[in-house]
Amino acid sequence: MVAVVVPDEFVVAFNGFLVGPDDVRYDEVRAVHNGLVDKRPGLIARCHNVADVRDAVAFGRRRGLEISVRGGGHNVAGRAVTDGGLMIDLSLMRGVDVDPSRRRARAQGGVTWNEYNRVTNAYGQATTGGVISTTGVAGLRDDGLIAAIGLSNATLAHVLHGLRFTELACVQNAFHLANRRSQSVLDECSRRNIAFVPFSPLGSGTAGAVFSTPEVVGIARRLCCTPAQVALAWALTFPNVLLIPGTSSMRHLRENLAASGVQLDSAALQQLSRMADVTG
Repeated sequence: MVAVVVPDEFVVAFNGFLVGPDDVRYDEVRAVHNGLVDKRPGLIARCHNVADVRDAVAFGRRRGLEISVRGGGHNVAGRAVTDGGLMIDLSLMRGVDVDPSRRRARAQGGVTWNEYNRVTNAYGQATTGGVISTTGVAGLRDDGLIAAIGLSNATLAHVLHGLRFTELACVQNAFHLANRRSQSVLDECSRRNIAFVPFSPLGSGTAGAVFSTPEVVGIARRLCCTPAQVALAWALTFPNVLLIPGTSSMRHLRENLAASGVQLDSAALQQLSRMADVTG
């Protein structure tokens, strides 16, 4: 790998570390989470502050170099590293600034979720994010994996409290023919145009009890569909419901998709509305 020639003025102004292929730290610094990625940058700019990032980007553009950016280095495709170009390494920039009064936090580009949570939790705050603690905050955001905020297993009080501080894209709760305990949450979400995602819309452990009831079996026979399709079609009668039913095969997937074409008439809806909550 040919090293990128760096002018003296860039070296003097840069507050971080510039690492080339001949540097003893090179292999350690270019390594990312996926050990199968073996890209070799012509230069690695390990930035200390925003000025370093700005100067590194400007330098790379002037030289016509391909630029990659490393946050947490977790991207499985290895996009944090480039072959022959300039790798801008943000892993040394790990500051987190919390404003408790506004419930807002700002994280630098090298912060991981573990570090972010540690600081925000000290203020009694939390943010919906990644479940892998070593994943970079910036990477999830830039990959489009954090586009909005949702709640899971939330009561109506949780939803109303959350709406005091931010918009909500969706709420995910257990909800199906045999468990309607989140009906008030679903209704509130509908009024506010918030998507409601039923967890286990087929009932999971209670599915057998649901699908064998006379009401569901009778409706399925009359409409020439399966009991599971009746359950999914019922959930789709709520305008803000976003269904994500699990599937184990192509046959099962096709059956789930076909549920959107099942039209429950008024008699069927009345029967289903009278079904008891078998969860107790």
